[in-house]
Amino acid sequence: MAKINIRNRNKGKYYKNGKPKSPNWEYRFEAAPINGHRQQISQAGFRTKKEAEEAGAAALAEYDNAGQTFIPSELSFSDYLDYWIEEYCITNLKESTVSSYKKKIRLYIKPVLGTYRLKSLSSSVLQNFINDKFNEGFSRNTLTCLKGMLTGSLDYAVEPCQFIRQNPAVFVKLPLKRAVPNVPTREKKKRPVTKDEWRQIMQRFPEGTSAHIPLVLAYHCGLRLGEVFGLAWSDIDFENQTLSVNRQVQESDSNRWKFTPPKYDSYRTISVDKKTMNLLQREKERQLHFKKVYDEYYTELYNENNYLTTSENENPIDLIMRRENGEYI
Repeated sequence: MAKINIRNRNKGKYYKNGKPKSPNWEYRFEAAPINGHRQQISQAGFRTKKEAEEAGAAALAEYDNAGQTFIPSELSFSDYLDYWIEEYCITNLKESTVSSYKKKIRLYIKPVLGTYRLKSLSSSVLQNFINDKFNEGFSRNTLTCLKGMLTGSLDYAVEPCQFIRQNPAVFVKLPLKRAVPNVPTREKKKRPVTKDEWRQIMQRFPEGTSAHIPLVLAYHCGLRLGEVFGLAWSDIDFENQTLSVNRQVQESDSNRWKFTPPKYDSYRTISVDKKTMNLLQREKERQLHFKKVYDEYYTELYNENNYLTTSENENPIDLIMRRENGEYI
């Protein structure tokens, strides 16, 4: 184990007026050599020998545990969140998720917590943030998302970044479900569409309109919006009367449509009623008819690195939601 050496760097030194300089105690110990060269770790500026000994002991213990001295990051939490988005989120998360995170960080987290130094964030500060948002009427889903972002980003700051020793967010709790906020929760209440309402919707968007098939598939098959518009004819099995969900579309930051896996990777095959299947059969025949009518002017669609494009390549995709000239709806 390395030995800690303590010395007063100002011992025997005097000012020009002959007055001895104030003590400047320093600790120093040997570190592992790099490329065969001797390495030392030191720090000066301590007023007493005892302060230098205590700081040296802590630094050596940290070095022995981690192989390096621990220096808390001076980053602001605002700058660190930008770093986390770039280094972790963009690589590991869906583009739509990253966009959602960026929005919540910009609107909710940075205005309150952004000016804190990363190393100064405490559990009490983060708990107060969550409590304040609860009392402002934020829904439980939003609070869960905010807490998840705080926990995830600060986990990354601990490992692999080693910017902070521990994650203060792990001790933060969501308010109990029976807790009552100062203002009513901004939660949208959901209810089923009644049969009378559904008939009115179908009268407003009859067969032949661009919204008809998406509405029918959402209503009868329970598909999400992105899943409906990601359907290709290859996903429809007319013989077995099934529909397979293999992708969804999401709008990217560049305002392009991107193909991504279904939410929660919920790939599935659904049995479709005969009436809906007949509707899809008529739509396919209609598209084949107009493809002949438009001939060379028909718009073909392609998958280019999981982005929808009209630029010809080796990956054509015959999406269902199209206008009569082939353009994507």
